[in-house]
Parts: sequence; C-alpha cells; structure tokens
Amino acid sequence: MAIAAVGGANNNSAVNVHTLTVTYTPTNGNWLVLGMSTGATITGLTVKDNNNVVLTTGPTINNARLFYYQVTGSPTSFTATWTNDVQVSMAVEEYSGAVGVDANTSRTTFTAQGSGTSESLTISILQPNNFIVVLLADTSNTQTGTVGNVRQQTTASSARIALMDNTSGSAGNVTCTATTGASSGWSAVGLELGGAGQVIVNQDVRLTALQRDSQFAHIEQDVLLVITPWSNLPLNRVAQEVLLVVTPFTPITRRISQLWVIT
Repeated sequence: MAIAAVGGANNNSAVNVHTLTVTYTPTNGNWLVLGMSTGATITGLTVKDNNNVVLTTGPTINNARLFYYQVTGSPTSFTATWTNDVQVSMAVEEYSGAVGVDANTSRTTFTAQGSGTSESLTISILQPNNFIVVLLADTSNTQTGTVGNVRQQTTASSARIALMDNTSGSAGNVTCTATTGASSGWSAVGLELGGAGQVIVNQDVRLTALQRDSQFAHIEQDVLLVITPWSNLPLNRVAQEVLLVVTPFTPITRRISQLWVIT
C-alpha cells in the first residue's frame, strides 16, 4: 500500500498559554505526525493523546518540534502541556500505508534554520515513494508553500507554522519549501515515513528479525538477540557489539561485524 495523507487539524493561540489541544480522530494503525512551535522557549513539555498515550519525540530545533506515533486506542484529541505561558501553534496530520518512521540524525539531517523570505528543508529518502513530513515554523509571517504539499497551517500568533509533506518516485533528496512576504527567522524539522521494505533499522536492542523478505540495507544496534531464519534476509550490513544467535546461518550478507559472537 502506498503512503497517503489522510487528514488532520490545527490550533493556535495568539495569547500566552501553557497548554493547547488539537481535536482530531485518526484511524487505528495509521501514523500521526504532530508539529508545534512556540513563541519563546518552554520547559516541562509533554504531548499526549486523550487516552494518556505519550507521543514519541522527533527532531527539535529552536522552538520547533515534531512528535509521532502509530495510532492506537481510537483517540479524539492531542494535547501539549508545558510550564511557562507562551504563544503557540500546533498541527497534526495522519498518514496511511506507512510501516515506520525514520528520524535518525546519524543518517541524514532532519533540521534546518535561517532567516529570510524562503524556508526549506531537504531530506534524503531511503526508498522510492517514501514521504518526508516537515514542519516549517516562522516567528511572525504567514507562509506560502511552493515545493511540497501544505497539509496544515496557522496564520496567527508569534509562532506560525506550515505542516507539509512531499515524496519522490526515486530515492534521494526530497524538499519542502515555503516563502513569506517579509524576512524573518525560521526553523524547520522533519522526518521520513517508510513504506513496505523499509531499509534502515537503528536501535540499541533488536529482539527479532523474522521477515524472510525484509529488504533491510542497514541494521545497526548494540545487541542483536535473534535473527531467524537467516537465509533469505538480503542484508547489506549488520553491525553490533554482541551477536547472540544467528540460525540457520546461510547468509547472503556482505558484512557482519561485532565484538562478540555467542551461538
């Protein structure tokens, strides 16, 4: 199934507040991306749905932030809460057809900042038809999308945002860009939504890798407990510190490197 934007919602406050809610009902199993920007630095931030499920923190730069999770429990709203009162904008967008999120900054850059009348972030997607989702945050000006799709937007407060996405039929750089009528400071944060055969996994502990046809090009972690069956996993690289079990062992991998092997 191809990745597709389903819908979303946004909210903002042009007066100082310490909480904000966006009302939206996504479908269980889809992925939801939440972007927010504040008019000043905040502390003690938490972002949850109405079932008290905490969203995963994504890239952050200055006062712009992304959060995401795979929808569960049929939520109907999303709330951010922090300690000090500021102006704020927040938006959510739902995506179907994705199997995972990549926001690993060791692989590519998921943030940008600058000043002027053009705001942009470029992310290198790992597979054709993967999506980038980008939040462009402006200190004072309304943004007009020029490259990519504007899914959600706010036009008031000292923290205006455009939540955008874009894709490409080939792996490589994909960009979201917006322009403003006057020069101002801006920040951008983004992530990649992966489709079937997602090609990168990064974590400290991987428990299992059971898909016989997984097209992982890169698996990197500190502890790999189990890979089974092994024969049909076309891995280009597996790197970890401790490899506990690999069975059966008829690999077509190009490289396996670790400090200790226990079988």
